[in-house]
Amino acid sequence: MITSFKDRRLKRFYETGERGKIQPKLLDRVEFILSLLDIAETI
Repeated sequence: MITSFKDRRLKRFYETGERGKIQPKLLDRVEFILSLLDIAETI
């Protein structure tokens, strides 16, 4: 699990799924990277 974030928008997106503050063209990439980081932490 990801334990800390430097950017509150990424933290909010990771915890609640709120997409409003992230640029729409980056959403897919951000979601993919966060999921990879989350998996890497738990393996």
